Amino acid sequence: MIKSKKMRWTERVARMEKKRHAYGILVGKPERKSPLGRPRLRWVDNIKMDLREIGWGGIDWIDLVQDRNEWRALVNTVTIIIRGRSTPCADEKTYEATSDAPLPAMFIDGTQRSGPEEGVTLTVHEQQRIEIYVRYIETTLIVRQAGRYLAFSARMPEELVSFGSGVDGDFGDSSLQLCVRGCPASERLDPIAERGHKLPWDKAMERCRRSDSNEVTNNLTDHYLDWCVFDVMTTGDGAVANDFTAAAHSAQADVFRLDPQSLKNKTTSYREQNPYSSHTSFPGCPSILVVLLVVALQWA
Repeated sequence: MIKSKKMRWTERVARMEKKRHAYGILVGKPERKSPLGRPRLRWVDNIKMDLREIGWGGIDWIDLVQDRNEWRALVNTVTIIIRGRSTPCADEKTYEATSDAPLPAMFIDGTQRSGPEEGVTLTVHEQQRIEIYVRYIETTLIVRQAGRYLAFSARMPEELVSFGSGVDGDFGDSSLQLCVRGCPASERLDPIAERGHKLPWDKAMERCRRSDSNEVTNNLTDHYLDWCVFDVMTTGDGAVANDFTAAAHSAQADVFRLDPQSLKNKTTSYREQNPYSSHTSFPGCPSILVVLLVVALQWA
């Protein structure tokens, strides 16, 4: 039984099976559009998209997380607020991280736990990663240092996502909603037509197999490999490529941590595949995935 907050969705959350998870994501509005450094999202219904612009959705509707980032197709500040005023399960806690400093090892009040029976816990891990677990709503939040910038991932009950996105006809109490069905066609990128050629495909593949600026190194597969190759081909090698590569490795590491069964370990290059389809799905995947690759682009 999951202890619930005094909101309209609490009864459904309390009855939900813990194994039913979905993923949420923080997004904000960028200062400009660009085909480079844009986020890559895997939406709640498994739509995969490359986007020109950030700005469709958030987790603010669960009254748990607020985003105060200054967007330039990158994330340099993440603020997580655990609101305690409407539940006896936790006191209000705030976590703030900035890209120009190591990840803090505690909330801003100097603690790592909150509530009876430690309903909220903050854990520091190696490889510049912290995890916040909110037990009474079965939610895990991860903040990583990805190259020179930050990456954020979250896992939460599917019914929380459905409630906050209006899937069940209820948009909650916030004006910010999580978009679960994708973005306007005009804002989607064609990864083949719009990729650059500053670095050959084979060199980009080799570059993405290593991660010089990040302690996390995976054997990149699936869309994480595709996205990394696209970015490195478009930006060339160097510091920016390091950030793109670090973001790809960090994002896949979070998937291994939160929902490893969603990875198909597709090692065939994207070059040999059909372009991403908005109808692509993962049959038999018990969880639903939304992941943001937070990558860096330095504007002139």
